Amino acid sequence: MTFTITACGFVPNVWILIVLRAIQGCFSGYINNANAIVAASVPIEKSGKALGTLATGNVVGTLLGPLLGGVLADTFGYRESYYVTGVMMLVVFVTTALFVHEQFTPISKSQMVPVKQIFHQIQYPMLIWGLFVTTMVIQAANMSMTSVISLLIKELAKDQSRVALVSGIITSLPGVVTLIASPLLGMLSDHIGPEKVLVNGLLIAIICFIPMSFVTNIWQLGVLRALLGISDAALLPAIQSLMTYYVPKSGFGRIFSYNQSFQAMGSVGGPMMGAVVASIFSYQSVFMATAILEVANVLFLIPTTKALWHAGSVKDRLRVKEGRTVGDVKN
Repeated sequence: MTFTITACGFVPNVWILIVLRAIQGCFSGYINNANAIVAASVPIEKSGKALGTLATGNVVGTLLGPLLGGVLADTFGYRESYYVTGVMMLVVFVTTALFVHEQFTPISKSQMVPVKQIFHQIQYPMLIWGLFVTTMVIQAANMSMTSVISLLIKELAKDQSRVALVSGIITSLPGVVTLIASPLLGMLSDHIGPEKVLVNGLLIAIICFIPMSFVTNIWQLGVLRALLGISDAALLPAIQSLMTYYVPKSGFGRIFSYNQSFQAMGSVGGPMMGAVVASIFSYQSVFMATAILEVANVLFLIPTTKALWHAGSVKDRLRVKEGRTVGDVKN
């Protein structure tokens, strides 16, 4: 990714840029591997907090990245922003190579457990599929606004000269809140169960998206976007925690990679949905469409998590898994 991003700054035409971006996509598996390493390394009773902290970097980077890109482009230029980003990726490479270590024994292809068998080993296979779909919907919901939010802000703003700056601030507000809330909600998921945090996080998102459809000024939109950061802080860490607990370690890499693929599908489908809805109805209608999508997701997810709602904290579940009941533990 360091090479491809840096090379984008030297392209002579758009076709080579497209090819380099496609190659970059083939090697952008860092996040799911980071999730798998953390999930396998951290004591499972602390997985919510650990994955919540890790997810903070992912979510905040996704939300603040466009703002940073805009600042770099305005300060240095479009091509130079690729060079700066390439240097940042080089720093990530060096940091990972020097400081990230794992105990890993390669498995030959003949000994590797097939994905179908991994799903047979999972206690709640429908839960995992529900988490895949939820990851896709969450990402689609976050990305559905990217194609229209600047246009909506331009429509609402009284001072047209500051539209770019205001758009960057409004876009980044959820990331600021997520930065603060994600580790806290991760600890909460360890205490009450990640499925409760997940479902309630989706409900908070719905509560935020519906009034966004009726905003009449930028301040209303900003407040609701900031509250949406609480939802973002709850969702992805809870999904990662549930996968960590219910997926066997032999399948971590592949299951987390599948989850990343569903997230990528949301990244593609979200902006397309937003653009289509905005072109047919209005910019605000995108928020209502996103809320409807989230409602459908909640209705789909609740049956898949129903068996977990009375399982207690992660520590309780671990002890039950070891053969002791939750009642025994409490006693």
